[in-house]
Amino acid sequence: MVTNVALWNRIACFTPDDPQADFRFTDRLARENGWSKAFAAGAVEEYRKFVYLAAVSERHVTPSDIVDQVWHLHLTFTRSYWDDLCGAVLQKPLHHNPTLGGPAERARYRMQYAQTLALYQLEFGCAAPAAFWPDANVRFSGTAHQSWVDRRTHWVVAKPDWRGLTAVALAFVGVATAGNAYAAGGPVLAGLDADDLSLLVAAVVVIVVLSAIGSALENAGRKKKRNDGGDSGVVFSVDGGGSRKGGKSDKDGGEGGEGGEGGGGDGGGGCGGGCGGD
Repeated sequence: MVTNVALWNRIACFTPDDPQADFRFTDRLARENGWSKAFAAGAVEEYRKFVYLAAVSERHVTPSDIVDQVWHLHLTFTRSYWDDLCGAVLQKPLHHNPTLGGPAERARYRMQYAQTLALYQLEFGCAAPAAFWPDANVRFSGTAHQSWVDRRTHWVVAKPDWRGLTAVALAFVGVATAGNAYAAGGPVLAGLDADDLSLLVAAVVVIVVLSAIGSALENAGRKKKRNDGGDSGVVFSVDGGGSRKGGKSDKDGGEGGEGGEGGGGDGGGGCGGGCGGD
């Protein structure tokens, strides 16, 4: 049950989509993140809930990476963000600025994220959906390297799972080696002679070496990112006064910020309620 019904009703009725536009905010959000329109619409709904939590929480709150991507884009729609959301709905500013980063900040934001999930359940009467709000171990499990790619001129292919590829390659090495030994005695194996099997073994060895190098480079990159304290952050100011520090995660998603004063009142719909509900 939301504690500030009037505020939640205003936020629930707010949309960043311009009804007069052919290409709306949600369309752009879906395209830029490779999401379906249905998923993008769900992400916007979770963004509304995050904005509400930021406004009523007495502690720092931390968005998921998905919610933060919505926030990032909304900040570029300056009139919608500053005039409509902050001015008319929240009636207070909600800022997003970098943090200094570092291990202490990362630990703090991890704790804040857990507190945000707990506040979500308290306010909306249900657990935050894992599709948009993964648990802290998933949320802070690694570093995402995001960049703009023109998909008209580039293909986007997922990297292989190096550990899985290594295991498969090792299995092939074992089979090929046994086959090579057998073939050296005269008979062929599965239609391959000894020279063919030797080439197969060599190819698989190359795959194993490359997968090991790729895994080592990936782990080294993660370690360097952790040592460098490569997190950025946000600053919320929703109380009309000074700013409160928050942060973003190692994943180029928002790690946090904090809300302003809590709202009074009681009641408020089910899991998130709805526009105009009570």
